[in-house]
Order: sequence, then C-alpha cells, then structure tokens
Amino acid sequence: MRKLLAMGIGALLWSVASLAFAYPTLVGPTGGATLPTGDITPSRIDVAGDFYDTTGQQTYPVRGLFSYGSWELGGAYTFNRADNVWGVNGKYNFPIGGHPDFALGAIYTQQQHTDVNATSVYLVHTHPFSGGHMAMTQMANPTGLRGNIGIDWTSVDFKPGTHTALRAFIGADYTFADRLSIAAEYQTKSGRLREDRALSSLVVRYPFSALLGAEVGVSNVSPLGLFGGDDHRLFAGINITFGGSAGAATSSTGMPMTPSRY
Repeated sequence: MRKLLAMGIGALLWSVASLAFAYPTLVGPTGGATLPTGDITPSRIDVAGDFYDTTGQQTYPVRGLFSYGSWELGGAYTFNRADNVWGVNGKYNFPIGGHPDFALGAIYTQQQHTDVNATSVYLVHTHPFSGGHMAMTQMANPTGLRGNIGIDWTSVDFKPGTHTALRAFIGADYTFADRLSIAAEYQTKSGRLREDRALSSLVVRYPFSALLGAEVGVSNVSPLGLFGGDDHRLFAGINITFGGSAGAATSSTGMPMTPSRY
C-alpha cells in the first residue's frame, strides 16, 4: 500500500510539471522542502506560505526571508490546531579551498503555548554536477544537477530534559530548461531526539515570474520542524519575491550562480 501511495504521489508531482526558484524551506532558510542548501538568494525579501496536512491537522507554515550579500536572515510562524510554532533562522555563505557555496546556519523553533523548543546548527555544501560552475555562474546554462551534503547538531528541550544529537543529511535537485525543478532530500534519524522516522521530502517548484513562484511536494517533517514524523503528507504553497533577481542564487563570490531551484 505504501509503495502504491508513493507511486501515486510521484505521478502527481510529475503531472504538475508545469508547477521552484530561490525558495524558503517549510522551516525557514532557503533550501529544499525542509533542509537548507549552501547557496543563498540575491539581496531581496521573500515571503512564502503553504498548506501542509500534518497527521490530520491543518498546518499553515508562513515564512519571511531577508538576504543581503553573503547573509540571510528569516523568521517563520506555523499555524497549527494543536499548538502554533514560531522560529527564527540565519545563514552565512562562504568558500572553502576555492569551492564556493558552503553555508553555516542556525535555526530556532518553539511551540507558542509550551516550553518545547529546538535549536539546530548546521554546515552544508552545495555542488553542481552538470553544466559547469562557470557556465551556471554566467547564467548561460539554466539547467543542471546539484548535490547537497551537510551535518546538523540539534538540541531539543522537552520533558524530562534536553536531548542533543548529530545528524547527517543529503539532497539533490535538477532544474530543467523551463526552470521547473525537482528536489529530494534525506536526513538520518536520531532516537535521542525521539523521531518517528528519518526526515525525507520531495518537492517540485516553478517560478511563474520574477515575483511569484509555487511548490508542491510531500514530507514527513513535524509541525515543530527539524524532525522526522511518521507519515509523508502533501504540502503546497506560493512564494512572493520583492527585489533581487528571482531564480538566481548567490555564491560566496557575490556573483549570481545557477538559477536557483529553491
């Protein structure tokens, strides 16, 4: 049954192949559906909102991002029937050994009416595998495959105390000639954080214009963010951009990189 469901979801995602650009995750920072990438957007403001049906509860994650130079700062507020969640996040993009698009970032989330909160500090690298970095930097080749690899330290406070763990995550995305993009991601499960399953997601995105983009996907991220829940459920939403260059991510060199699928 699960295999049939997964196949049906895959068919749905490909059928909306005329539905990504530099896009906030459901948790906050730019990246895949829920996990960050190593690049950031050009100097601009992004506002995104989604509908996400988590464990039968209607959830509405709303995110705002401001980026300038190599920095990205943002906030998020998730409306949830059980308990609303708010959060803040930041990301800094830099090169290592001549390779651009490493990022160091942090995310903080907290339930509004309880003391449950979580902090994540991560290091991630995004690497282009096709098209060539210079070609994509010059915006000459808008298509291409990228890979992401990172490590995350997470601390969560809930009764009976504080729990911490290190988790690794990976991801990949491909942007087609029409700027349609598809991205998949996976993060290892930690029993110490009481995760139901490893966090994994799939998302399809499309920029309709320099102002408006949309996404549809599936994920098992929890309403608190950062953690893998039990079942994968559908989410969909839009992103509105003010200023900057929609569809162009910025590397640590300060130059536009590959047209961003997030």
